[in-house]
Amino acid sequence: MAESAEAIELPPQLKRSIRYFWRASGHSNVKRLTREIYHRTDIGCGIDSCTTCTRSSHQGTLEGNQTILILTVNVLMKQITFCERCLTNCVIPATVANEVRRRSLTIYARMKKMLLAARNATDDDIEMVDEQLGTSPRRYYIFSNENFEATYVEETGEVSPEERDELLIEKCAQWYREHLPPTTRVILLRNNCTGGVDEEKADATDASGVANISDDESKPLLERMTVDEWAHELEPTIKDVFEYIAAKPDDETRKRRRTDDDYDALYPAHLTESEMHDGIESGKYHRGVLHMYVGSFQNGYVICGNEEYKITGSDNLNRAIHGDSVCIEVITEPKPSKNVDDTRGAGSFIPEEITGEESEDSKLIDSSKDDKTPECIQKECRVVGILRRNWREYCGTLIPLDETIDLVGHTNVVQRVFVPVDARIPFIFIDTRKSSELDGKRIVVVVDGWDRFSLKPYGHWVDTLGDVEDMETESAVILREHDVITREFSERVCKELPPADWKPDEDEIARRADFRNLLVFSVDPPGCKDIDDALGYRKLDNGNIEVSVHIADVTHFVKPGSRLDMEASERCTTVYLVDRRTDMLPSLLTTNLCSLVANEDRLCFSVVWEFDENDTICDTRFVKGIIRSARAFTYKDAQDLINADGSDEITRALKGLDRLAKILRSKRFERGAVELESPDVKFEYELTDIRKMEKYVLYDTNRMVEEFMLLANVSVATKIFERFPTYALLRRHPPPVEERLKALQRSLSQHGLDFEFGTSRDLNSSLRRIMDLSDPKLGSALRILTTRCMSQAVYCYSGDTDARDFRHYGLCSDLYTHFTSPIRRYADVVVHRMLAAALGIEHMDTAFFHKLSSQCETLNKRHRNANWCGRESSKLFAYLFLRQQGSVTTTATVVGSSSKRICVLAHDLGIEATASADIVDFDAPTQCVTLACGRRVKLFDHVTVKLSASNKHYRYNITAELL
Repeated sequence: MAESAEAIELPPQLKRSIRYFWRASGHSNVKRLTREIYHRTDIGCGIDSCTTCTRSSHQGTLEGNQTILILTVNVLMKQITFCERCLTNCVIPATVANEVRRRSLTIYARMKKMLLAARNATDDDIEMVDEQLGTSPRRYYIFSNENFEATYVEETGEVSPEERDELLIEKCAQWYREHLPPTTRVILLRNNCTGGVDEEKADATDASGVANISDDESKPLLERMTVDEWAHELEPTIKDVFEYIAAKPDDETRKRRRTDDDYDALYPAHLTESEMHDGIESGKYHRGVLHMYVGSFQNGYVICGNEEYKITGSDNLNRAIHGDSVCIEVITEPKPSKNVDDTRGAGSFIPEEITGEESEDSKLIDSSKDDKTPECIQKECRVVGILRRNWREYCGTLIPLDETIDLVGHTNVVQRVFVPVDARIPFIFIDTRKSSELDGKRIVVVVDGWDRFSLKPYGHWVDTLGDVEDMETESAVILREHDVITREFSERVCKELPPADWKPDEDEIARRADFRNLLVFSVDPPGCKDIDDALGYRKLDNGNIEVSVHIADVTHFVKPGSRLDMEASERCTTVYLVDRRTDMLPSLLTTNLCSLVANEDRLCFSVVWEFDENDTICDTRFVKGIIRSARAFTYKDAQDLINADGSDEITRALKGLDRLAKILRSKRFERGAVELESPDVKFEYELTDIRKMEKYVLYDTNRMVEEFMLLANVSVATKIFERFPTYALLRRHPPPVEERLKALQRSLSQHGLDFEFGTSRDLNSSLRRIMDLSDPKLGSALRILTTRCMSQAVYCYSGDTDARDFRHYGLCSDLYTHFTSPIRRYADVVVHRMLAAALGIEHMDTAFFHKLSSQCETLNKRHRNANWCGRESSKLFAYLFLRQQGSVTTTATVVGSSSKRICVLAHDLGIEATASADIVDFDAPTQCVTLACGRRVKLFDHVTVKLSASNKHYRYNITAELL
């Protein structure tokens, strides 16, 4: 490479060197890589007003008349919240940015948001400023110090890579000092020095005792300051500045770290990075991702490729938290794991309120957030090291001070115990000067560290959301916990919107199929404003039936690469809570110009089928069109018309669609589709007064609309896969977890019920056979439990997935996609563009195909989180209803049990709850419990229960009492 490169004549502003380095692949193979590094002389300093630098389109937004801060690695790694909230006019050397990316993708992503916010303050780029960064623009600049001749450091082999990075940062800071006028302060900012063997390696610039000196007394000084020292300068202008600084271990802990003494250590020491990689390469250790079971911070599993390992107890977890990438050692002879919390002892000063307890409720009720269950995994493991942390912001509440240890000393700093709303996360210690202000509030905390001498992780406060049990606050918690983007659409995004009185012009209408003279209508839930779809039905002259599905043509307004498009691609989905929604697109589109409201001309993308006399599809066509919906029905209104004796055109159309839908549905189940069920709840409320809670009623019209939407999605999937066999965006549904179905089969066999699941057809036949029994509640409970055994459906693109895995198990379809909801799902927007390109209507930029993999990951994450937001919102409203109305007595079906609790499904209310009981015996294979009173309770028994609201530690749950 070097020889051939020498023959190329470089421009005068470029020089070149060769860099060699080693990289470990995912299969533990180590490869030697060679890279050419080009050194430029024309890279700007990032100060917009600088006249000595070469100008460029991305010169930067730094202010030359303000202090310039040079950030080091540990400042970003340990003090990212402080950087987000308090710092501005900062230079991040590329050396620092690359090391942050290597250590933590989570912090790297937050760093990128800061940089985007800084660019978007003046640049004409897309605005993606995170709502948590505040409204004032932060000025940040990435300086390519390793590509700038004046700041480059040669690789000589005489220093380690870490020491070279330190020299690069130092040289970068010195260059800024020499480059800028003496009146501009240049500060090399380092993290507060903590030292210690359990901490991440500190930067050289983090070493204490470095003086602010200059070799030439006539030159201005390069100042060196700690985060604390700089915070003292900011204190007069930034309120609560010290609250944003990461927590530091106390003096005693630092002393223990320096001596590396195991005395009083609560956890084993983690392996070093090199020890972990050597062990993984030799096969002694394995790398994987830790997943905790819902409701548990001490029981989970680690996925290592195709292998899964169970992990139990805080000792084996060894300070790993849900989502961390960990290095594990397989336990060949499992033994009961010691919970570190159990080391408190009778004389311990640490109460149970600090250590926390397992929340069995949600774990019993709904394991659908978990891919595995304890009974599915036999091998066990323990964590020996952390490869990469996955810490995020956590919402929760402080335990009232009178229930913990009052650590108020001679300062106004108080140590408090923070309880995350996510029970998979352990309690967190925080030090705060705002103790009294935070009581009774929902707050946001980040984790700063967890050393082996600390019972729990320690962190710091970053935000206050509002009062506990306030509906607005609790909804904000749900959205924040699931990373939902709630910021307002920026002015730049809204500038791309058409005027509110927009109408399609004659040229646009001429390019489209005109359905306005045909009967078209929509059927949706009550109050629906973002109407994605409408249906058409008519008899043709040849005696056949034409059915059309018309979908809002969102892509007419949202062009690829536009700010609107980029915003939608980041949000991915509209998020629906019980009482509100967070839109993927601005409301001018979602509830007005795109929504297929009645009596308005609307653009659409349509799928049209022709059914012959045998109710078989004989022709399918796709066309962009324009419609005028005759009426917007609710499901109930449409059902009432079908059930009535009317014979007008719209009633005949509804009845015809209903008849065809039932035929399509029957054929789908005959092929092997599975009919599943989830408990859905409907609430009646006014402001904060929740007046009624009941099970959501499904009409035949729900299924009618569903059937034609499914048919449209299958038809479109077939078309785009035919045109783009390696880039089609599909939605696949893997087969269910067999171990879960086997456990369900064993339980049903105890009741004399036959349950086969070899194929999807076998499974659906078993469900229908049990549904035909005279106990509809049993059938409903069984379908819900079967749903829990299902794998999650995911988005994929055909070039990244084996063709055998395209299949959608639940629908028994070889190909499936999402086309019918582009107002609220970005996947549908992409599919609309693919279909238009497949039909030759529009051109699709092939550059987007290379982004499909990452886009699918974002789609899956956002879609999954949106579903959980809806569930958590229903759970919140159910809790508030029972708190306001008092306990409710009702009948329920037992759907699960353990040695401590019984889980029941209250059919009339559509909710689940756990009942604590005095259980003296538990038979795991049959899930039969024996109570102290001698009563035996089995799976699927019908029982009478009293439901109540429970809010221990402000985690809202529904509890049941067996009567």
